[in-house]
This record gives sequence, C-alpha cells and structure tokens, in this order.
Amino acid sequence: MQIHYQTKGFIHPSKPGHPERPHRQMAALSGLLQLPEGKLSWHGAQPVELVEAEIAHDPNYLRMISEADFSRTRAHQLDGGDTVLSETTLEAALTALGGARSATAQIMSGKTSTGFVVARPPGHHATKNSGMGFCLLGTAAWAALDARNRHGARVALIDPDLHHGNGSQNILWDEPDTLFASTHEKGNWPGSGQPEETGGMGQIINVPLDKGSGSATMREAWADIFDRVAEFGPDLIIVSAGFDAHGDDPLSGLNWTMEDYSWFGKRLAELADEVCHGRVLSILEGGYDLQVLKHGIAAFSAELTELDDKSTSPGLVPDTDLMGWRAPHLGGYSNMPHPGQEALKVTKVGGRLWIEETATGQFLYTVPEFVKLISRDPLTHLVREANALGQLPIDMIIRLEAEAKRVAGFNPGRSNDFS
Repeated sequence: MQIHYQTKGFIHPSKPGHPERPHRQMAALSGLLQLPEGKLSWHGAQPVELVEAEIAHDPNYLRMISEADFSRTRAHQLDGGDTVLSETTLEAALTALGGARSATAQIMSGKTSTGFVVARPPGHHATKNSGMGFCLLGTAAWAALDARNRHGARVALIDPDLHHGNGSQNILWDEPDTLFASTHEKGNWPGSGQPEETGGMGQIINVPLDKGSGSATMREAWADIFDRVAEFGPDLIIVSAGFDAHGDDPLSGLNWTMEDYSWFGKRLAELADEVCHGRVLSILEGGYDLQVLKHGIAAFSAELTELDDKSTSPGLVPDTDLMGWRAPHLGGYSNMPHPGQEALKVTKVGGRLWIEETATGQFLYTVPEFVKLISRDPLTHLVREANALGQLPIDMIIRLEAEAKRVAGFNPGRSNDFS
C-alpha cells in the first residue's frame, strides 16, 4: 500500500479546542506505522493547480476562497464557524487532491493495488459551490472524476463515515460511470442521505442507520452495498474513510467496533479482488477520538495491504513528533518566548491550558472541546515526561485523551475495545 500524505501537517491549522485538528493526521499516520515493514511505502503529496479543482467545483467558489483577504483576520469561517479557511488551508486542500491524483496514477498503472491519502481538511461535505462540515474541497468525489477523466475508469465511491457525504453526493449526482454509496447515522448532521436520494441516473445509494445500532446492522447494510458495487463493475473503488461511527467517537451515536473496521477492510479487499484487480484508494475523512482513529485505520488498512504483493521501499517515512510539526493552531503563538532548559511547559492563555514550546512560544496542544480535565496535572505530567524524552510523540497525546473524561453532551464512549 502506498501512503500519500501532507509532509507539513500543520498546513491547515485548527481553531483551539476544535475536534478537527492536525493531531488527527498524526494519529492516523501513527496507526499506519503499526503495520509490518514492507507493507507500506510513503510519498509526500504535492498540490495540484487551483484550476484543476474545477472538474468538481464551481469556478466562482474557487475564486472566492483563493482571493480571501487575510490582512485583517487570521481565518475566515465558511459555514458559521466549523469550516475554517486560513491563509494556508487552500494549499492543504489542493495537496490532498494532489495526493489522490498521484495515488490513483500509481494504482491504475499497476505499480500498487492500494493507496491511502492521509491529509486534511477532509472533503466529503464540500459541495460544488460551498465548503461546510470541516471540508473545503471534495477530495474523494474529485478523485473519482479525475480517475474517470485521466484513466477512463468507472469508479465506485463508498462512504462509511458517521455523517452523510452530502458534498460527494452533490458533486456526483449527475455524473455517468460513477457510483456513490453511503451509510450514516440517521438524523445526524447534515440531515441528508435519505434512501429516496438516488441520483440523476439511479447511481446513488443511501442507507441511514438507526442511532444506537452496531455491528449487525452495519454489516448487513454493507453486505448489500458491496453486492450493488459488484453489479456496477468499477475499475477503481474509492473509500471516504471516516472512523467516527465507532462507539467511542465523541460525535457518534453508532456503535461500530474495531472488529467492524477489520471486517469492512476484509470484505472490501475480497470485493476489489473480484471486480477491479484489487484497486482501492482510501482517503481520510472523519474520526475525532485519536485512539479510535489510530487503531481503526490500522485495522482497516491491514486487511487491504494483503491485496498488494508489489515490493515497496520506505520512502518519506513520516515524523509523528508533535514538536516537529510547529504550530498546529490558529494564533498558535504566545508572542512571548521564554527560553529555558526545558523544551515544553504548561501555560494558560485565553482561558485555555496549552502545551507551549518554550524556545519559540508556539502552542503545540490544547485539549479538544469534548475532553474534560479537572486540573492541569495531566498536562503537567505529560510535559515532564516529554521533556525527559526530548520530544512529544502523538501517542502521548492519545494516551492523555484516552484517560480523560468526556464533557457532558458528547458521547462518553460505549465500546469495550480499549477496556
């Protein structure tokens, strides 16, 4: 499997406390690094030109986000606050498209059977003419159209994310030689994805899942969808790979487990082997519990790597040391560096506790809005450990959040996967 990823993971910063944050990409990479050596090769993604996004997006929308003025603001909010456009966000989104194009070319040429694009921002909520739901450009839907245009491929885009891929559906609604299929929690945002939404050519499949449902329901739904995909006969399967339907994700009302992601990967591998020479391209979407994301992406990808018997060389193996990723937050500087012997310290600014890099004043981490810390002690202990180690690996952040309680109003966690 080839991994195409953003080498500058901070390029799309997050609002402090927001669940969609650069730490997600690092957790995903940490999960993939668990897979056996020789199964993966690593490739730094490069951006495509803005004009190339027009196969999926309205030129006026692209012009609007490309001409945004940041001289008086650090970021623009595209949908009431959840979708952030910073000075470097468009480059990040175009880099995600570039990773998808490169991975597709490698897959369609036979140099690999499977690929995974690990990049932010996610994409499946971005419609032809608007960004929303943390998404700026519709990476997966764009990749489907790009594969059709450049390689003559029939493409099936499948979406197991917690939320309906309304943007992918919007972009592919009238597109021939493409199929879009989604399961998602019934009643959850954005509220679309009803079974009667079948597309201009009957090539869209939506299966809302009841809140509280788990393994049996999801497996039955996806077994039926996989049969429909087989009938469609794609040359390439693209996966909008979200991991937020897991029972421990803070936003989830569904109860998927790690075994479900292994099952999904195994069944997908069997389907791809049967219908399209094993060709599968996965693209990271949602998943906001870092522990779930790390282990879910590993469970899913481990099954798909069995498709690939191509020899691999390591390539650009990523660094998941948070101190090497600079400032991942909007306004991620204290502007008051405090040089000292210890690399990190805990500080409180703007009512939030931060892990700060003392030599630069950069803020490396603050807990997301769904994590409850009753004191600064957990951060203090983590910083002490990181200073002794000389680095702050993402796995330390994962452990901190896994041991913390959830804020009221968020899913407190229902699975037994990590007990």
